[in-house]
Amino acid sequence: MSWQTFWTPQGVFSCPSPRPGAWAPTGLNGPIAVPPARPVEESAAMVELAARIGLQALALNEPLFDALFWEAATGAEPPVPPCAYLSADADWLSARLGDAVRPLLKQLDALSPDTGLLYRLPDGRFVITGTTPAGVLVATRYLASDGFGRGITPGDVIPVPFKMARTCSDDSALASGARGTAPMATAHETSPRSLHNVLTTEGALAVPDGLHPVLDVAITLSPDPAVARAGVELAARLAIAAAEVVFPVTHLGGDPRRSSALSIWIASSESTGSGGAVRLEGDELVIEAPSAGLPALAARIGRDWVEDPASPAMDDWRSRFAAITSTHPDVSLRARLAAALHARVRQGGVASIQLPEPLGRPLAWWRRQVEGDAGGIDWREKPLSPLRTFTWSDPGELAELRRLVLDALHGAGSARQGEGASAGEPADGLILEVFTTVPEASFAAWWQGVQAELRSRGQDGGAVRAIYRNAHKAGLHWALTDVLPALSALPGVRRVRLCARRFDPDIPHLDMAHRFLQELYPFDAIVANALNLSRQDVALELADGDAPMWRVVAEDEAGRMLASWSWDGLWESRVYMPEHPELGSVCVPMCGFRLRQGDRVVREARVASDPLRFWDWFQREVLPATAEWTKDARTVPKFLRMTCDVWMDAKDEPLPVGEEVISALEALHEDIYFYALHWFHAYGKRTGDPAWDAPGAILPFVHRAPGAPPSATVRVYPMTMGEGAWVTRTDGGTELVKPLDATALAGARVVAVASEMSETSAGDTAGERRRMRCTLAGVADPAVAAAVAAWVEAAGLGPADAEAPGPVPEEGAAAQADRTAPADGGWVADREALAHHTVPADGGTPTVLGPEAVDAWVARHRGGFPGAVRAYDRSFQGRPIWVLEAFERCGLVTSPVKHRLYKPTLFINARHHANEVSSTNAVLQLAEALRADPAWLARVNVVMVPLENADGAALHQQMASEHPRWKHHAARYNACGVEFAYDHFRPDAPFGESRVYARVWRRWCPDILVDDHGVPSHEWIQPFSGYGSPPRFPVSYWLPIAKMYTIWYEGVEASPAWRAAYGALREAVTAALASDPAVSAANAAYLETFRRWGHAFEPDRFPVQLTNGSLTYVRHTRPSTRSHLAVERFGEAVTAEIITEVDDETVHGEALALCQHAHHVVHRALLDWLASRPVWVTVVAEAADEGCARVRIVRQRPVEVGTR
Repeated sequence: MSWQTFWTPQGVFSCPSPRPGAWAPTGLNGPIAVPPARPVEESAAMVELAARIGLQALALNEPLFDALFWEAATGAEPPVPPCAYLSADADWLSARLGDAVRPLLKQLDALSPDTGLLYRLPDGRFVITGTTPAGVLVATRYLASDGFGRGITPGDVIPVPFKMARTCSDDSALASGARGTAPMATAHETSPRSLHNVLTTEGALAVPDGLHPVLDVAITLSPDPAVARAGVELAARLAIAAAEVVFPVTHLGGDPRRSSALSIWIASSESTGSGGAVRLEGDELVIEAPSAGLPALAARIGRDWVEDPASPAMDDWRSRFAAITSTHPDVSLRARLAAALHARVRQGGVASIQLPEPLGRPLAWWRRQVEGDAGGIDWREKPLSPLRTFTWSDPGELAELRRLVLDALHGAGSARQGEGASAGEPADGLILEVFTTVPEASFAAWWQGVQAELRSRGQDGGAVRAIYRNAHKAGLHWALTDVLPALSALPGVRRVRLCARRFDPDIPHLDMAHRFLQELYPFDAIVANALNLSRQDVALELADGDAPMWRVVAEDEAGRMLASWSWDGLWESRVYMPEHPELGSVCVPMCGFRLRQGDRVVREARVASDPLRFWDWFQREVLPATAEWTKDARTVPKFLRMTCDVWMDAKDEPLPVGEEVISALEALHEDIYFYALHWFHAYGKRTGDPAWDAPGAILPFVHRAPGAPPSATVRVYPMTMGEGAWVTRTDGGTELVKPLDATALAGARVVAVASEMSETSAGDTAGERRRMRCTLAGVADPAVAAAVAAWVEAAGLGPADAEAPGPVPEEGAAAQADRTAPADGGWVADREALAHHTVPADGGTPTVLGPEAVDAWVARHRGGFPGAVRAYDRSFQGRPIWVLEAFERCGLVTSPVKHRLYKPTLFINARHHANEVSSTNAVLQLAEALRADPAWLARVNVVMVPLENADGAALHQQMASEHPRWKHHAARYNACGVEFAYDHFRPDAPFGESRVYARVWRRWCPDILVDDHGVPSHEWIQPFSGYGSPPRFPVSYWLPIAKMYTIWYEGVEASPAWRAAYGALREAVTAALASDPAVSAANAAYLETFRRWGHAFEPDRFPVQLTNGSLTYVRHTRPSTRSHLAVERFGEAVTAEIITEVDDETVHGEALALCQHAHHVVHRALLDWLASRPVWVTVVAEAADEGCARVRIVRQRPVEVGTR
């Protein structure tokens, strides 16, 4: 045993459950004994030790000084034997160590002046001493920096000459950034420091490699013992938040200064008031307070000031100042207006304040920011007025069909009275097939009207049978109504062939070759179930030439044809996008009729369906006019939202296969949404304005209107936050309050903060807040400076929880929201039932969760969650975006930096696309599992975002309240219709939902990132866009793909170590899916359908890549500092970034439960794999210059697969 073991469990560190390669200190084996009265050099030595302990400790207990040091008075005995002793005082050492110290004292007598000595006694106790107090500091700096980065010399007795401790100068290798990799980043190189972020990753804890904070400070102490306590508290806390520390961390007179280091002066002063003061003098941070309060002030600073002040989770002076100077425009605007309103309210005479939509959401935030606890002001939101409103109506398809049918039947004899829905065919009668999108009941009423008209004309002689055909999916409807009953009655059927004419037009179309066969989906499953056949006994075929559009053949066991049926539908070729005919045409199903007498077609006519009538108007009128009205907008997006309220007489027809449904209305919803996005994209390319890639939220609300003709109202709302807020005074007058000028705050800094606390309010946060004062610099306008200072001071030193969830609802309560859609199709919040009723364990029946259900879960479980629950940001509409940080609670003072260094971290992001509903349930299920069994967290950290797209989820709730089975892709993006993933790492990202992913990275640097997504739960039809999913997609999502499949980002330049870890993880995840009976069976069934209906005809559009039997796709990546993906930005620091996909657009009940379960299978597989990996953590010291060193904690990344 030697001094080389000092920083191990065999030395000072306590590690309750050490494991090979990854022991994580959570305290000391005993305190370090120091004299109660000591010179400043020895106090500095204590600060050096505190920094090194903080660097290696996973967690420590409070108060930190007492956890690390014991001020040993003569004759006193510590509660726990000391693990080390620090002093140059021979008398004190003799009193503490007795006769064992004599050899040590002789050793000291032989050393030159100011020499330090590390001495290990025969009984194993460590002594840090020296010929003088300066020698003690030399020895301590040597020890804390691992021999100044060169390693601690083996042995029990190590003299440390003073010359070894010469600190670096400004022209040293350290100051120039020498590390063998990249120069050190320092926040003050480009801008003056500000107190709100001086101790964050933008200041003294810079992150030069994008991963690990580096602490670089030079702390100067005064002789007061309280200053030493404060220095220890501050240094240990700062070091706990760091992955690397530059030593020495103290600075005494005569030491040269490092230009990279933040200079910190800690001193006691009675002139600062009871609360103390912190200020910047030039580039030096000064912390002063009366001796009695100085350690507490330092502890507060070390606890609170290292947190990112940009997070809205905490509302204190730092977060407010960070907001008002933020590079994010939405954050800055709200803060600048809040400060201006706060100044106006302080003047008095304010009765009410009206804020424009969407700036005013939520009003509770504004009330808190402007009024605080005062109250008394009436807060209101002013809804936006539409920029443009379009209206449309049409007599409808049935009106035109009535005219054409009456004309066709003129002279053909009188229509036979009675019901007109039978498929029977009188030998001498007329058969009228009517293709329509209205429900059969509406068709029957229409036919009765036609018959009455014929009778009024005296036409009673002819027998006419009218047959209803669903024009939206005519082939399947024919097969169900005409073929299936005949097949079921036919004996001896052992094989069925479903044949369709190959779609092979003369001009390019977006439709696939098996376009007509698609209209029969999923008739194979229906036939197989009805006839007790296997799916393999129902063949899918394409026929060339002039074959019928559809033909069904029944065969016996020997392959002989028993019967066949054939039929043709009505269709028409239309140019997909009239402004861009080069994009191709589409095969559009048509309404109309076919009048037959026997096998002879007497007359046939095509009529535009109600959806097509709307579509022609929408293409011709709405989209071009909207572009013209908003083309000069310089906002992103161009407009806030386009609400499309469409009313049509149509009805969803569920099918007896999974979640399948025939729905002309849903198809129109999808066409409106995706075509509008494509049209605006094409317009942007044509005009050279890429901003049209995010035009605004396209919100189709397609409503049932039984018996009514079709109509529509489209409203386009501007993307504006308004000029400010309207204040109504108590005298009845009004005035406009505008946000503070952003340019006036461009150089704003906080250079001093101070607080006063009385004896009775020392522990009272509210009392502390009342007396807080801050001083600004860099603001030329005194009025602006005063307004900002007053608003910042109103928050207090804090931090206060700005996103505390509301009260937990009463047991069994289920608050229901007003689900009525407003006239403009705007957004109405939907209140879910209690979270504990909607997040059952495996085997229960879950419900789709919205933002209020997640809020309820947080309110109920936040206090007992193993780790922390934080709101990382707010959505565009002001909803909190919760992040569940699950980690092992092993001490009062800790940091995510240490947890992510000592253990790998799994990050699960749920509901990025809000219409992909099941991942929220799965994340909360995993959170419940971790609450029940937190033992997992000894090996792994788990960070979860249960609902990233809160606004999209609220929209989905509204849409699903009217149409619960639809896919609702219009709810997948945020409230502005923006795919915010591309903004993840943008320094000026304008949406809170786009900032969460990057904040998770900065705080946790996860090893594995999982983005839980979903795909359609049933057929995706867009009849005006090529019949399947949008033509811009490289692959087709026309039919459900799998119960669960995965997409993996694979680096093309990856190292063998990364490929080994990535490959092992992929194998583990897919093996888990294969071994789960429910998921495996569902995947196999989906895969068969996917192959039969997709891959067999269009293998490139329906690719099949399997690992362990489940679909596994790969996206190749290359390093890019501009990427929105962590795996591309940070390379092999990321073991894997994965996308999961389940068929959950939109599902309920048992289908939702199985999707939730599939997500959970992957989550557990990832958790199991990470927890079973070997973890090797090492301490690396590097000499930066003579007397200076960097010491850092390193864990192997990517995650290791084998053993060492």
